[in-house]
Amino acid sequence: MKDFWRNDYDRICWENEKRLDGVSGKNRVALIRMFWYVAAFPVSLFQLEVVKKDLIGLASEADMEKISLEEKLGVSEEEFCKALIEEGKTSRSVEKLLLIVRDAILALFIFYTFDFVFNGFSNQTGLEIDVVFFAVFCEIGREVLRAVARRRSGYQDSKKKSRIVFLCYAIIVLFYVGWISIGMKGIAFFPGHGWLIFVILLAAVAGIWFINCRYWNRCSAQYDWK
Repeated sequence: MKDFWRNDYDRICWENEKRLDGVSGKNRVALIRMFWYVAAFPVSLFQLEVVKKDLIGLASEADMEKISLEEKLGVSEEEFCKALIEEGKTSRSVEKLLLIVRDAILALFIFYTFDFVFNGFSNQTGLEIDVVFFAVFCEIGREVLRAVARRRSGYQDSKKKSRIVFLCYAIIVLFYVGWISIGMKGIAFFPGHGWLIFVILLAAVAGIWFINCRYWNRCSAQYDWK
């Protein structure tokens, strides 16, 4: 049951962010350069996080020894990355698509649920175009935030980044609640069948969540990172 709710990819990403907060400024900058370098290799997202975990560990040791990361490595950053990383066979685009589909279906379910509740759980509630629009808009916003976070990774602590992401989502949700509360309705893709649509979306969320967790936990088993 634990595998249904949690996956090791989210876990290792969270652990890397927390550990990165403890790395000093100079070595953190060097880490970011190395993160960008290894990201150019055709490897899976999970392997990238495993490599990042190893690099963060080395940077932390360099901090304790009061030396630079490059001194700790004993070779140039590029040489070390080439020796550390192995070419993977998994398509990263497929993994990114899996994450996007998961988040998009979840956003669609959340916005439809708001609409369903505001309509008093009426069975006449359909899946309207504004629900789809806000779900798509939310996912686009999420991808933009991810891109900004990747570019600025290491220059802001993880708590600050989490607050920014939460604030952005809260603004979108509040705007949508205001939208439906003043009766702004769009064209229905699927008119009526409120409970049926709710159950289908709930099943879709559960299904994609389960597939997502199973996939990442199977990837995790290929590496010794815990």
